[in-house]
Amino acid sequence: MARRRLLDTLERPDVAALRLKEVFSYDTEQSLKFFVGLSVIRNEALCDICASSMMVEKNAARIDGIQWRCRKQRKMCSRKSIRSASFFFNSHLRLESWLLIFYMWANDYSNQQIVKETGGLAFAIRVKDRKKKTLFV
Repeated sequence: MARRRLLDTLERPDVAALRLKEVFSYDTEQSLKFFVGLSVIRNEALCDICASSMMVEKNAARIDGIQWRCRKQRKMCSRKSIRSASFFFNSHLRLESWLLIFYMWANDYSNQQIVKETGGLAFAIRVKDRKKKTLFV
């Protein structure tokens, strides 16, 4: 049976309790659950063409391995990334990498520390620091 939600039950993650060693063990599914729980990624989506509810389907071509697809299954209806309308929409980084960066932001790592600790993983990410300057790290 097709799923209309990414997660059946939403749990808001305890960000303060998150530890670095746990972050390294998270896979795509756990990272997705984390970001859906924080409402950074939507748990449900509507078709851009007909406004019907969309369903989740596997798609190995997508970086996360899943996508939204219109339930009407008409040729002209839409398919889209689970990242659409989210902070991650144009990113090619895996959610596990984003979780590591999120952990570092939440724990007040400087942008320079993030670049150093991730081996440049965050190099192409455009972020804003607390002084509202746009940085490229």
